[in-house]
Amino acid sequence: MGELRINHDKCVVCKQCITACAFNALSVEDGHISVNSACRLCGSCVKKCPLHAIEIVEDRHVIDRDQYHDIMVIAEIDGSTIAPVSYELIGEALKLAAIRQDKVSVAVLGYQLDDMVKSLKGYGLDHIYVFDDPSLSIFRCDVFANVLYDFLSKRKDNVVLIPATLNGRSLAPSIAARFKTGLTADCTKLEMRENGDLVQIRPAFGGNIMAMILNSHARPQMATVREKVMDRAIYKNDDSGTIEKIMVEPSLLQSSVLVETVHDLPKASNISSATRIIVIGRGVPVSDHPRIHGLAKKLDATIGYTRPMVEKGIGSVLYQIGLSGRTVKADWILTLGVSGAIQFTAGMDQSSLILAINNDPNASIFNIAHHGMVADVSQWLDEWEKRYGSLQ
Repeated sequence: MGELRINHDKCVVCKQCITACAFNALSVEDGHISVNSACRLCGSCVKKCPLHAIEIVEDRHVIDRDQYHDIMVIAEIDGSTIAPVSYELIGEALKLAAIRQDKVSVAVLGYQLDDMVKSLKGYGLDHIYVFDDPSLSIFRCDVFANVLYDFLSKRKDNVVLIPATLNGRSLAPSIAARFKTGLTADCTKLEMRENGDLVQIRPAFGGNIMAMILNSHARPQMATVREKVMDRAIYKNDDSGTIEKIMVEPSLLQSSVLVETVHDLPKASNISSATRIIVIGRGVPVSDHPRIHGLAKKLDATIGYTRPMVEKGIGSVLYQIGLSGRTVKADWILTLGVSGAIQFTAGMDQSSLILAINNDPNASIFNIAHHGMVADVSQWLDEWEKRYGSLQ
């Protein structure tokens, strides 16, 4: 971050900077140019000032990166178990840690955790930190952020990984803001450099590019990772991972949120856990949808949709695949009439077998498909029915 500074000794209040500002962030107060919170540090006023009386000063402190080591994973609880995405983050953390021989630890927050944390043993972890308190039985972002910031600020972790779940997406920025460090959300790939920099990779600009994001000037480096995009940690059947209970200061458990009642809603079914998937894209005529549903029934597969199809009202968002929908890791996935934009493929490219049918030989989906066929979907369905019978 930085700030806009005005040298009042040079400034003659010509107001050219006010005219140049598109955000109404500058005004005259008590005979001087004043800056308000609307400033976006765009630099327009700096360029416009004829006397060079305005500058943007970077508020960047230099860190000693050699002091920062190890990786911390913030586990999430799903009911009475550790959420599966936590094991995926542990698996990825172990791979990253091997580059520099770092240690991998896990922090778990909740109540009555003794049985749950035992399931984390044997995955190659160095430490398992447990915050067990009745006040942590319900997720409240301010309380969890208080506890974790207090804990992490006493350490020198190089990387902190948090699940990109509903809770994680609110918790991660709350912690990152307190550290004044960067946060990359919804990463689909992570790489570690020898100097300790974490390369955080995710689609950007509407899924048109894959951005490689670095946070070289602040620590810890923080990222959230979606479920189903990383490989689950391999159980080693050993006794690795010492469990340490951390006492929580009562002051950290004070919350501005009052929870009066808690209602457990039934979990809605979605496509995330499907192992066989057929995806309907824009290249499929609506008249062929019934036959595709028939095909899915014969193959015991689940129907998925791309974002444009959901926006047309054809499919449910619970069965939308992609970064704005669900991430899947199927045994096999068959895409029909799907172009293969990054926003979609980032949500399914970890599937074991990817099959694609599209009449455009240059469709991006063929870049990731294990087997592809350039064909009209309607004609392909006709041929299927000739060989194997009606799909209606």
